Amino acid sequence: MRRNEGTTGERIDCPTCGGVLERAFCPACGEKRPTARDTSTRAFVAQVFGTLFSVDGKLLTSLRRLARPGFLTTEFLRGARVRQFAPFQLFALLNVVYFVVQPWTGTNIFNAPLGRTVFFGQTSALHDRLVDAKRAELGLGADADWNAFAARFDPRANDWAKSLIVVFVPSLALASFVAHRRPTRRFGEQLALVTEFLSFKLLFFSIALPVAWSALAALTSSVPPIAATAASGVALSLFSLAVMFAWFVVADRRAFASTPAVAVGHALVIVVGYLLAWFAYHVLLFVVTLWSL
Repeated sequence: MRRNEGTTGERIDCPTCGGVLERAFCPACGEKRPTARDTSTRAFVAQVFGTLFSVDGKLLTSLRRLARPGFLTTEFLRGARVRQFAPFQLFALLNVVYFVVQPWTGTNIFNAPLGRTVFFGQTSALHDRLVDAKRAELGLGADADWNAFAARFDPRANDWAKSLIVVFVPSLALASFVAHRRPTRRFGEQLALVTEFLSFKLLFFSIALPVAWSALAALTSSVPPIAATAASGVALSLFSLAVMFAWFVVADRRAFASTPAVAVGHALVIVVGYLLAWFAYHVLLFVVTLWSL
């Protein structure tokens, strides 16, 4: 067997397909000829920065394309996938980034600390009874034990949110599928569209905006925390819904060639479906977190 390293022109075995490799790349599978430089620290750093930040990098290209609603989906559906991440891949990556920066920004968009929200900051009598029952079960029923209970609840809710956030994908895709109601529109196409939107929402509303706001607040004490009051939280929620509606109108026209009127109708149905999914998600997150304590 020929050793799997050498200079260009030397015949070696391709490490991937086992074919004869004489040049820089295998003619059968495209594998790059291995060299000693591939395992150097310099090469590793260059690969990381080249992948993330080069002009041709998939990540940078995909993030830029999020500013054009429906473009990632359009390219994905027509098979142009070499230069960009698939929508669900990008969503999964941004989901990780969100939960990394969330403790610093303090935003609670996809997770719900105790006493904050089931929906729009409102709890209910049932919510309070369930909390009181769990506190009694854990021996933390006294008023003085509320903070101790919250200290157990909040980290667990954050952990569950990292997994349960994926329920938005099929539920929102179902709303999009119902909105279109065409036999020619596959459910997978709706999955691509809604994961592109959720990537857009994560990037701009859950990562970029909170990070920029937190950085500004750190520089000057006159800037309050983002959504510091219930009124500002509701205002931000309504603004994000308006952006969502406009996003789906544009995306529907681009990805599915809908007329303006049809795109507006589709967007309205999807926004209603999103609100229902959002409420169900927060109830599910609360119940699962409480059950797991």
